[in-house]
Amino acid sequence: MAISRKKKEQLVAQYVDMLSRSQAAILTNYQGLTVAEMTKLRQKVRDAGGSYHVIKNTLAQLALKQLGLPVPEGLMEGPTAVGFCYQEAPPVAKVLVDCAKEFKPSPSREGSWGARS
Repeated sequence: MAISRKKKEQLVAQYVDMLSRSQAAILTNYQGLTVAEMTKLRQKVRDAGGSYHVIKNTLAQLALKQLGLPVPEGLMEGPTAVGFCYQEAPPVAKVLVDCAKEFKPSPSREGSWGARS
């Protein structure tokens, strides 16, 4: 089912908000994770001061452009989720790395946006 233009605009606005509040954002591939694993991962990321969301790649790229941030080449392809770091990035990054070790297949992909000034 196609997403309406209005819903796409809402998603872009949501991504802009999450990115602008984040100290960093870490790209991951969530393919192969069960619902239970995703729920556990989201809870651990929340406990670490962040949030974990599945994103639409093209809409996230629009949000990055709106914020004047670079669009990572080749990293926003396929199933993508982002760990948004609202407080400090290291605790969220540690959760994602630990979960990548725990879950097989792992939710890993190299890519992140650094701390904002």
